Amino acid sequence: MTPDVADVKAGGAVNFHIAGFHHLLIYDDGTKPEDINIAATIPPTTQPVPPLINDPVKRIYRGLDPSVLPALPGSTPPQPLQDRIETVRFPNPGKFLVLCGVLPHFFDAATGQFIMFGYVRVLP
Repeated sequence: MTPDVADVKAGGAVNFHIAGFHHLLIYDDGTKPEDINIAATIPPTTQPVPPLINDPVKRIYRGLDPSVLPALPGSTPPQPLQDRIETVRFPNPGKFLVLCGVLPHFFDAATGQFIMFGYVRVLP
């Protein structure tokens, strides 16, 4: 995710440009990667793709399930046919956790590391 921290003024919006099989999740001010319950998942609408994180605690935005999008023919795992933009407005100051909700994109089980996350810092 680039940049690691994006700044916006309260009331502003961020356009998230999403390419490939990713699932945008945003959590409320003060949430850290280790606060996310990675055991709370749902299967994607289509198979074979990894599970999607479904931790509702302090979640303020859940983006489009990428498995419902038309896929590039022959892509494995299925890759959405086109990129998309999801726009999220941030009315209140704070530091909001943004992550990819595709489980292995957010948490690498082999290393125990959190990956593919960043923050939106909303200034007064």
